[in-house]
Amino acid sequence: MNWIDLLALAVTERGSARVAKEIGLSRTTVHMALKGTYNADTKNIEQKVLEAYGKTVCPFLGRVLDGPECRAYRERPVPMSHYQEIQHWQTCQKCDAPVFPDTPVTDEE
Repeated sequence: MNWIDLLALAVTERGSARVAKEIGLSRTTVHMALKGTYNADTKNIEQKVLEAYGKTVCPFLGRVLDGPECRAYRERPVPMSHYQEIQHWQTCQKCDAPVFPDTPVTDEE
């Protein structure tokens, strides 16, 4: 599921005015993005949608993270203490995990 699908799902569930407010964009921008008529670069819209509604399965932790939590792990400085934290950081730097609106989590321990 890509960011447009996430945006469409959010608008269906919450309404365009609420979604626009949640992601900090105008209702017109949200509408144009969904219709494919937004003429400028959509990278900013994509980032805001994924931050607000995206979830991903962390390959290191083996659990679902929301966008901000995932980004916090990925963008943190290199840990200098515990080897598992260093391994986690390295995994984050190589990660290209897809973003999903809802991902079931299974305990495999």
